[in-house]
Amino acid sequence: MQKMLETASILKGATDKSLIIIDELGPCLAWAICGHLVEVIKAPTLFATHFHELTALAHENSGQPSGIANYHVSAHIDSSSRKLTMHYKVV
Repeated sequence: MQKMLETASILKGATDKSLIIIDELGPCLAWAICGHLVEVIKAPTLFATHFHELTALAHENSGQPSGIANYHVSAHIDSSSRKLTMHYKVV
């Protein structure tokens, strides 16, 4: 519930001059909120999520520019030890 209240507050107070950073919402909420941020508020936004389905937002308008770009944090998995090493580099 707290996450929903915070998100509502962000959306209510945001303008095109705001920098919005959102971390982990449910996929349906994230989809709707991203659309609202791009189409209505037009604020630069960093949206952190592990829902890969949301990457489709960047391609939703049949090749038309959507204002959405996908990035990820690079990592390496050692094939022998299966150890994950985070590089903390956005690519």
